[in-house]
Amino acid sequence: MWEQPDNDQYSDRLYLAGEIAPAGIYRQMGTNRQITLDRDNYLPASMDGQVACYSKVVDLQLFNPAALQQVA
Repeated sequence: MWEQPDNDQYSDRLYLAGEIAPAGIYRQMGTNRQITLDRDNYLPASMDGQVACYSKVVDLQLFNPAALQQVA
C-alpha cells in the first residue's frame, strides 16, 4: 500500500480509494469530485480504472456550524 513520503512535499495526508478515512469532506485529486463521509468509512473507487487519491477539505470532527453563525 502507498505510504506518504517523509519530506513535506505534501502539506496534508493523502488517502487512497479503499482506505478507511476519518469523517470529513474529501476531494478527489485531479477532478472536482467531492465525497462527504459522515463517519469513519471507506473512500470509494473512481470506477474509471484509475487509482483514486483524495485529500481532506474539511474535518467534520472539528467543524462547528454554530461558530459560523456567531461570525455573521
